[in-house]
Formats: sequence, structure tokens, C-alpha cells
Amino acid sequence: MDSFIRTMLLTGGMLLSLAGCGNEPENALCSKHQTLHEAHREAVTKVNVTYTGEGDISAQLRFPVEVVNIEQLIQPARLIALETTHTCSTQTPDIQSNSEAVVINLSYDCEQGNTLRKANMLIFQEFPKIDELEVHISTPVVNKHFVLNRQCSMPIYNFEKE
Repeated sequence: MDSFIRTMLLTGGMLLSLAGCGNEPENALCSKHQTLHEAHREAVTKVNVTYTGEGDISAQLRFPVEVVNIEQLIQPARLIALETTHTCSTQTPDIQSNSEAVVINLSYDCEQGNTLRKANMLIFQEFPKIDELEVHISTPVVNKHFVLNRQCSMPIYNFEKE
């Protein structure tokens, strides 16, 4: 498994454990999320991360308008913390909003040959109103699509209707 994906999963698991659900038995939300997710999918925060393998990293985060205010999004370091082998600079975030959602596009310019060691998703810590993230991660090696929920100790896969 790509080390970036493994890091994202471990980070998500650690954040969920810190939220107080790591040692609790799985609840119906977690075990039956495949049938439940579609009903609330539009109200879930979405995170799309792309790692090119050549060092550049981009992320798009879509928040329901009622869970954030734009001032909270101006500092990308409050959303995602990257640990890389070479220096990365963050471009000015592109933030757009409408009556339903706030979308932020983040772009990290990194030196050639950069390797992403760790990506910490800080969203649960920074935004207490957010209980669930739908995450899609793309790398040259693998694509992963899963849900992180505060009530679940593990990422939830296979949540989409077939």
C-alpha cells in the first residue's frame, strides 16, 4: 500500500481515537453505512487529495456552508498538515462559496523529487460541527475512496450504491 494512503488512514484512525470512539463497539452507523450514506451524502464534508508522485500535491475541500465560515479556511495549515522530504510552499487558497457550500482549493508546490511522508487531516479538530468526511485520495499507484466518521474506529469502505 502506498505510504501516503497508509499515512492518511492511520491519521484518520488516530483522530477518531482522540475523539473518544477508538475502544467503543461498532454501532449501526458504522456497520451499515453503505445503506445510510446516500441519504446524507450532500451534507458531508468532502476531501479530494491528489499526489502526483512528482512532488506536487493538491487538495479540494467542500464544506456544507453551515459548518464553517470563510475566515476559518484562510490558513491551510489548520486543515491539512503535510510532512514532506523537501520544502513545499502553499499557494494562496482559492475559496469559493454559494448558498450550499464553501469550496477551498489548496495547491502545494514542492521541490522536484519530493516525497510525502505524512498528511494529517486536522478537520475534525478544527471544526467540531463536522462529524463525517468523505475522502478520495489519488496517487500514481492507487485511488482510495472512503468515509471517516467520528463514531467509527475504522475508515468505512464500500459505502456507495452499486
